[in-house]
This record gives sequence, structure tokens and C-alpha cells, in this order.
Amino acid sequence: DRPVELENEYMRKASAYIDALPDTKLGTARLIGVVSKKLHGAYARDMKMQQESVEAIKARFAFAIVTYLNKVLAKGPKKCTTDFIKQILHDVQGDFLKLCAKLVEEKYVSLEKLDDVAGLAKVMLDIFPKRELGHDTVTGGMPKTEPPNYPTIQEKTAESKVASDSAGSWPSQDKRETFAAHRTCILKGVTAVTSINQLQALVWGGRLESISGPESGSSNALVKFLTADACERYHRDTANGITIKADMKNAVVFVELTEGPNSTNDVIQRCIEGGVSRCVRAIGKVECNDTQLMALAQGKDQAKKREVDRIKRGKNVRGHEYVEFRFANIYNALSFRRELMDDDDWEHCNIGYAPDPCEVAAGLHYED
Repeated sequence: DRPVELENEYMRKASAYIDALPDTKLGTARLIGVVSKKLHGAYARDMKMQQESVEAIKARFAFAIVTYLNKVLAKGPKKCTTDFIKQILHDVQGDFLKLCAKLVEEKYVSLEKLDDVAGLAKVMLDIFPKRELGHDTVTGGMPKTEPPNYPTIQEKTAESKVASDSAGSWPSQDKRETFAAHRTCILKGVTAVTSINQLQALVWGGRLESISGPESGSSNALVKFLTADACERYHRDTANGITIKADMKNAVVFVELTEGPNSTNDVIQRCIEGGVSRCVRAIGKVECNDTQLMALAQGKDQAKKREVDRIKRGKNVRGHEYVEFRFANIYNALSFRRELMDDDDWEHCNIGYAPDPCEVAAGLHYED
């Protein structure tokens, strides 16, 4: 019918604008264009890569999208699942614009500003090694493909001028300075672990970017380090597995690296260089009970609730009281510290970051 025809026409025009973006600079506009081509290439019917490689790329896309929606944006009415995203990608046949439209419809992404979409494009691009971002390999080793029913060359030339004129006003992406490397480990066989605090006790070697327990029906957990060196050290230390007590007997947790490397974005790079951790410490006397502190740490917005490892009270070497908030990922720590700094009830406190127990420990650490 007519509405469907109009929608398809708008999508064709939008795809043409993206395809016409110049290759001279990987700013936000071009970033979306590159990701659009890569995603579409993975679902192209004439794909000549081995099926196993194609499926691996699709899985990496889905994982990156789920992680971004759940851990960074956290806007959805409920947690997004990998199967849900895989189904959407299949339904839209790798069309990035239709993917965004579906995520907006499901209230996982906002179009009030371009930030959400630009962030999504960036994390999807981060699944590829940096060497694949050059202009000669824009499709990441995939054959260059075009969405069906593209406009004529004359139409495309006109649209290219519009896209070029408007792209300069879009926000630009900071230059990538770091190489992709393995920073994520899979912990297999952690069914006996029931909390983030229990899970982090099995991890050491460096500061964490994020840590997440098994999804329903799975026995695997994910741990993402801030640096590749920390990940490599932990993986080396656990080559023979980790022996833990489960159900009154010993069990072995095996540690493996994830298949693909992880790029380091600008936020994480600043965290590495600035000594930022997933642990926020407020030094000063606080008149709050544990329930109030937990509610504060999790946040008022139920749809964006922060995941808390634990809250610890204590005194520093000078005898000053402190409260330490440990989160499951460093993005939560960043946002929480900003909120605390702006809270008048906490203005008397010295608010900073505390050492990550996973960096301090040299082995299992249940008592921190």
C-alpha cells in the first residue's frame, strides 16, 4: 500500500545519502556510512565468505549492540537480549537504518540527538580490528554491496552534494589512537556464583571495565578488563582453571579469551590514563543507612538502574569515615560520581575513585 511504498522510498533515499558520504574523514556521518555497509555486507545473499565467518561476524554485531543498549544507554523498558537483536538483524536483513528505527520503536534508542545512533555505530565498528578501517577495506573483507533499488547515478550525484554539504555540521568523532586487542575473558562453569560480588572474587590482574554474570540458561560469565595486559595476565594465571567450592565440593571454572579483540574507545582510554575505576569512594561522615545507600547507588530510574557489586563502609589511614560504591561496570561509576558531585547532601565529602579489588588482588579474594 501507499504508506509502505513511502517508507521504502525514504529508506532507499537515506541509504543513498549514506552511500554517497565522502571517504576523506571518519567523522560521525562517515562512521554511520561505514557501519551501514559492513552490516549490510554480513547479510548480503551473495556473500562469498565462509558461513562460519559470516555467522561469527553477525554474533559479534549482536553482542556489541546488546552490550551498548544494556550497559551504556540503559534506556529500554527491559534488558535487551542477544536473541532479540539477532532476530531484528535478520528481519531487516542487516539494514542499519531499519535497525535504528526498530530500536527507537522499542524505546531502546532516542532520536532527540544523534548521540545514541553515533554511539551505536561506533561500538559496532569496534568489533573490527583497526587495520580494517582504511578506505581500501571499507567493507572489512566483505564484497562491496548495495541495498536493492538504488537511485540512478544522476540522483545519487545530487544526493551526494546534499550529504557532503550537511555532513560538516554533524558532530565529529575523536581520532582513534589505540589498537584492538583482547580485553575480555569468558568464565565457564560459574553456575554456583549468584552475585557480582562472588564473581569478581574470581578475577584479578587489573581494573575492570565491566563484569556480568550468566544469562538465564547459561553457565558462562564475562569479564572485560580495562587493558589488554591485565586480560593477558589473568588468562595466563588461570591456564589450568580456577578451583572453587560449589555445593560442598570442589569445582573448576575455566577461563577463555573471547573470539574477537576489543577496541579501546576514548572514554576507556581516559579512564586508563586517569586512574579511574568502577569503585567510587566518598570520604566524610554520611548519615544514611545501607538501604538508602543502595537506593542511591542504583538510581531512581528503574529503566536505567545501575548494577551494584557492593557498598563498603570503613575508615582510611587518617581515621576518616568513607563509603565505597563498587559497580559492575565503569560507565556506572562515571555517571554515579557525577551525580554525587552535584548532590548538595554530599558536598562535604571528598569524592574520588578507589582501587579496584580485582587490580589489588593476586588471586582469589572473597574477603574484600
